[in-house]
Amino acid sequence: MKNIFILTILLITSSLASAMGEIQCVGAKVEIELAPSSRGEHGFEAILTVSRNEKVTMLRYDANIDYIGAECRTNQLGQSFIVIQAYCGGSGCKDLDNFGIIDPIQLRVFLVPNDWNRADAARIFGGPVGALDNVISLESGKLLSDIHRH
Repeated sequence: MKNIFILTILLITSSLASAMGEIQCVGAKVEIELAPSSRGEHGFEAILTVSRNEKVTMLRYDANIDYIGAECRTNQLGQSFIVIQAYCGGSGCKDLDNFGIIDPIQLRVFLVPNDWNRADAARIFGGPVGALDNVISLESGKLLSDIHRH
Protein backbone atom coordinates (compact mmCIF):
# COMPACT_ATOMS: atom_id res chain seq x y z
CA MET A 1 0.00 0.00 0.00
CA LYS A 2 2.84 2.39 0.88
CA ASN A 3 4.49 1.75 -2.51
CA ILE A 4 1.25 2.55 -4.32
CA PHE A 5 0.96 5.82 -2.39
CA ILE A 6 4.57 6.78 -3.23
CA LEU A 7 4.07 5.85 -6.88
CA THR A 8 0.87 7.94 -6.99
CA ILE A 9 2.70 10.93 -5.49
CA LEU A 10 5.53 10.51 -8.01
CA LEU A 11 3.08 10.32 -10.92
CA ILE A 12 1.19 13.38 -9.69
CA THR A 13 4.43 15.28 -9.17
CA SER A 14 5.82 14.35 -12.59
CA SER A 15 2.61 15.39 -14.35
CA LEU A 16 2.60 18.67 -12.45
CA ALA A 17 6.26 19.24 -13.16
CA SER A 18 5.56 19.11 -16.87
CA ALA A 19 2.68 21.61 -16.62
CA MET A 20 5.01 24.51 -17.38
CA GLY A 21 7.33 22.50 -19.55
CA GLU A 22 11.03 22.98 -19.99
CA ILE A 23 12.24 26.45 -20.89
CA GLN A 24 15.45 26.97 -22.87
CA CYS A 25 17.45 30.17 -22.46
CA VAL A 26 20.75 30.61 -24.34
CA GLY A 27 21.69 26.98 -23.75
CA ALA A 28 20.41 26.83 -20.17
CA LYS A 29 17.49 24.58 -19.27
CA VAL A 30 14.90 25.83 -16.75
CA GLU A 31 12.45 23.47 -15.06
CA ILE A 32 9.92 24.01 -12.30
CA GLU A 33 8.95 20.90 -10.38
CA LEU A 34 6.17 20.73 -7.84
CA ALA A 35 6.32 18.42 -4.85
CA PRO A 36 3.77 17.90 -2.09
CA SER A 37 4.24 20.47 0.66
CA SER A 38 6.71 19.37 3.31
CA ARG A 39 4.90 21.52 5.88
CA GLY A 40 2.00 19.08 6.04
CA GLU A 41 -0.38 21.54 4.39
CA HIS A 42 -2.33 21.09 1.19
CA GLY A 43 -0.66 22.39 -1.92
CA PHE A 44 2.85 22.11 -3.21
CA GLU A 45 6.33 23.50 -2.91
CA ALA A 46 8.25 24.55 -6.00
CA ILE A 47 11.76 23.58 -7.01
CA LEU A 48 13.24 25.72 -9.77
CA THR A 49 16.26 24.13 -11.43
CA VAL A 50 18.48 25.88 -13.96
CA SER A 51 21.12 23.72 -15.61
CA ARG A 52 23.77 24.20 -18.26
CA ASN A 53 26.25 21.46 -19.09
CA GLU A 54 27.53 20.22 -15.71
CA LYS A 55 26.39 23.28 -13.70
CA VAL A 56 23.13 23.42 -11.75
CA THR A 57 21.48 26.21 -9.78
CA MET A 58 18.48 25.23 -7.70
CA LEU A 59 16.00 27.41 -5.80
CA ARG A 60 13.34 25.94 -3.53
CA TYR A 61 10.15 27.73 -2.48
CA ASP A 62 8.26 26.02 0.31
CA ALA A 63 6.48 28.90 2.01
CA ASN A 64 4.76 32.21 1.34
CA ILE A 65 4.22 31.80 -2.39
CA ASP A 66 1.13 30.75 -4.29
CA TYR A 67 2.39 31.27 -7.87
CA ILE A 68 5.69 30.76 -9.66
CA GLY A 69 6.81 31.10 -13.26
CA ALA A 70 9.94 31.50 -15.38
CA GLU A 71 10.67 32.97 -18.80
CA CYS A 72 13.71 33.67 -20.94
CA ARG A 73 13.71 37.38 -21.67
CA THR A 74 16.02 39.57 -23.73
CA ASN A 75 16.59 43.19 -22.80
CA GLN A 76 17.02 46.18 -25.14
CA LEU A 77 20.76 45.50 -25.41
CA GLY A 78 20.19 41.91 -26.58
CA GLN A 79 21.23 40.33 -23.26
CA SER A 80 19.20 37.29 -22.23
CA PHE A 81 18.19 36.57 -18.66
CA ILE A 82 16.08 33.96 -16.94
CA VAL A 83 13.35 35.93 -15.20
CA ILE A 84 11.36 34.23 -12.48
CA GLN A 85 8.46 35.49 -10.45
CA ALA A 86 7.30 33.88 -7.20
CA TYR A 87 4.59 35.53 -5.13
CA CYS A 88 1.61 34.99 -2.87
CA GLY A 89 -1.97 35.40 -4.04
CA GLY A 90 -3.73 37.39 -1.33
CA SER A 91 -4.98 40.97 -1.57
CA GLY A 92 -1.90 42.27 0.25
CA CYS A 93 0.54 40.41 -1.99
CA LYS A 94 2.97 42.16 -4.31
CA ASP A 95 2.27 40.33 -7.57
CA LEU A 96 3.96 43.01 -9.69
CA ASP A 97 7.24 42.59 -7.77
CA ASN A 98 8.88 39.39 -6.54
CA PHE A 99 11.23 38.95 -9.49
CA GLY A 100 14.24 36.73 -9.65
CA ILE A 101 16.93 37.11 -12.30
CA ILE A 102 19.46 34.44 -13.25
CA ASP A 103 22.31 34.65 -15.76
CA PRO A 104 21.74 31.78 -18.24
CA ILE A 105 25.48 31.53 -19.05
CA GLN A 106 27.08 31.40 -15.58
CA LEU A 107 23.85 30.39 -13.73
CA ARG A 108 24.57 33.16 -11.26
CA VAL A 109 21.55 34.37 -9.30
CA PHE A 110 21.46 38.17 -9.55
CA LEU A 111 18.18 38.65 -7.71
CA VAL A 112 15.77 36.51 -5.70
CA PRO A 113 12.08 37.33 -5.40
CA ASN A 114 10.99 39.70 -2.64
CA ASP A 115 8.09 42.09 -2.15
CA TRP A 116 9.97 45.27 -3.08
CA ASN A 117 12.37 44.46 -5.89
CA ARG A 118 10.77 45.86 -9.06
CA ALA A 119 13.34 48.71 -9.22
CA ASP A 120 16.24 46.31 -8.58
CA ALA A 121 14.93 43.97 -11.28
CA ALA A 122 14.72 46.85 -13.78
CA ARG A 123 18.27 47.97 -12.94
CA ILE A 124 19.72 44.45 -13.35
CA PHE A 125 17.64 43.60 -16.44
CA GLY A 126 18.31 46.93 -18.12
CA GLY A 127 14.69 48.08 -18.35
CA PRO A 128 11.24 47.41 -16.94
CA VAL A 129 10.42 43.81 -16.10
CA GLY A 130 6.71 43.15 -16.52
CA ALA A 131 4.74 40.40 -14.85
CA LEU A 132 5.15 36.91 -16.28
CA ASP A 133 2.38 35.67 -18.53
CA ASN A 134 2.45 32.04 -17.41
CA VAL A 135 2.70 30.97 -13.78
CA ILE A 136 1.90 27.76 -11.93
CA SER A 137 -0.50 27.78 -8.99
CA LEU A 138 1.07 25.96 -6.05
CA GLU A 139 -2.37 25.27 -4.62
CA SER A 140 -3.78 23.50 -7.66
CA GLY A 141 -0.66 22.67 -9.66
CA LYS A 142 -2.27 24.22 -12.76
CA LEU A 143 -0.59 26.46 -15.29
CA LEU A 144 -2.32 29.84 -15.40
CA SER A 145 -1.83 31.85 -18.59
CA ASP A 146 -2.06 35.62 -18.73
CA ILE A 147 -2.98 35.85 -15.03
CA HIS A 148 -2.29 39.60 -14.93
CA ARG A 149 -4.52 40.48 -17.86
CA HIS A 150 -8.19 41.20 -17.36
